Amino acid sequence: MQRRPKTSCLQHLADTGAGCAMPPAVDGWAVHGLWPDAAAGNPYNCSGQPLNATELAPARAALLRLWPEVYADRSARQFWQHEWQKHGTCALAAGDARSQLDYFVRALELGLRYDPGAALRRAGLGPRRRPHDTARLLAALAALLPRRALVRCERPRGAPQPLLSELRVCVDRRWQPVDCYPPDGSAIRAHRCDGATLLYPPLRHEPVPRWPDWLPAPAAGGGTGDS
Repeated sequence: MQRRPKTSCLQHLADTGAGCAMPPAVDGWAVHGLWPDAAAGNPYNCSGQPLNATELAPARAALLRLWPEVYADRSARQFWQHEWQKHGTCALAAGDARSQLDYFVRALELGLRYDPGAALRRAGLGPRRRPHDTARLLAALAALLPRRALVRCERPRGAPQPLLSELRVCVDRRWQPVDCYPPDGSAIRAHRCDGATLLYPPLRHEPVPRWPDWLPAPAAGGGTGDS
C-alpha cells in the first residue's frame, strides 16, 4: 500500500494535534506497508521476532526516501518496526518473504513499479493547491494498473474537499498483480473520495510544517502541522 505523505500528515494533525516533519529525501508518494491477506482474514502479529535494523542497512537510504515516517512523534525505525511486527512476520511465516530485508525490498519494488505520482504526472495531474477533477484522477490511477485496485481519500477536519490519500495494489504469492475485489464493472474502487473534485496538494519540506489555513487553529500549547 502507498500513501500520500501530505495527506497522512494533515489527517494525523487533525486527529491528534501532533505535528509532522516531512523528511527532505521524500519527493513523492511513500510506501506504507506490504500486508499479507488470506481467505480466512488478514493475519497479523504472527511472531514476536523483533526488527533487526542492521539487516536493513543495504536498503536504508531507499527506505528513508520511499518508506519514510512523516509523523513528528514517531521515528522511521519505530514505523518500520510496527509494520514488520504486524505484517512482515506474517509474510515470513507464510514463506512469502525470505528474510526481513527481503520483505522490505519487495515492498519498495512494488512501490516503484506502481508509482501513483508518476501516473498522475503523465496525465498532467501533478500536485497543486487547486482541486483536481475526481474522475480524471481516478481514471489516471486506473490506467497505471493492470488489475482492479483500491483508492482511499481522507477529509481532515475543516478540509474543503477530500484529499487523495492511499493506493492499494494487490499481488499474489508470485508478486504478480491480481484484482483487489471481484469484478463489478469498475476499473478502480474509491473509498471516501466523494464529490466532483479532490485535493492533491504539493509536499512541503519544513522542519515543523505550518498549520494549514483551512484547519481550525490549534489550542494553546498544541502542535503544528503541515500545510
